[in-house]
Amino acid sequence: LKKDHIQEMEQYQSVLPNAMFPPTYLIVADFKGIAQASKYGQLVSIEKIYTENSDKLKNTIVHELTHFQQAMTMGIQKYQGMYSEPKNMLDIILREGGADFVTHRLVRKTEDQASKLKNYEKNETELWTKFNNDLKNQSIDYWVNVTYDDDNGGNPVQVGYGLGYKIVASYYDQAVDKKQGLIDILMMNDAQDFLLKSNYKPL
Repeated sequence: LKKDHIQEMEQYQSVLPNAMFPPTYLIVADFKGIAQASKYGQLVSIEKIYTENSDKLKNTIVHELTHFQQAMTMGIQKYQGMYSEPKNMLDIILREGGADFVTHRLVRKTEDQASKLKNYEKNETELWTKFNNDLKNQSIDYWVNVTYDDDNGGNPVQVGYGLGYKIVASYYDQAVDKKQGLIDILMMNDAQDFLLKSNYKPL
C-alpha cells in the first residue's frame, strides 16, 4: 500500500507540480466511512468501506488532497468560510465535483469507475432540470448530503458530485490553457460565473 500511495502522489505532482502534500491521517470514526480535508491534512476513516476496497481508499485520499489544494489556492479562511455561507449550494457542488474531476480524470484515470458521475449521467437532462429548481430554494440535501441510516432514501448517493464533475469537465475541456484552467478550478472565486463560463449543457 505504501508503494502504491507513493506512485499516486508522484502522479498527482505531475498533474499539479506546485501541489502541497500534508500528512494523510487514517482514523477510526465510529463506522461512518467519512473523510475531509483540513489544514492539518486529509482525515480518512477506514474501518468501514475502505478496508475492503483499496481503490476507494485511493480515490478518497486524492479527492481530499484536492480539497486541500483548493484551500491553499484560495486561502484557508475563504475556503472554510464558504461552507458556513448562506446560499452556498452551487459552490459546494462545484468544489466537490472539481475534486472528483481531478481524482478520476486527471490523476487516477478512472473516469469509467466514477460512480457518482455515472449515476448523474443516467438521467442527465431530468436531473439538470431538478437541480435548477432546487438551486432556487437552496435544497442541497438530495445532491450532497447523505443519510447513512436509510441509504440516502433510495436515491443515488451524492449525485451532485457528478453534476459538479460535468460542469468542471466542460470548463476544463474548452480551456485553451489547461494549466490555467486547472488553477481556475481550484480557485473558483465566483461559482455562478464559473458555471456560466463552463457552457455546460446536459446531453
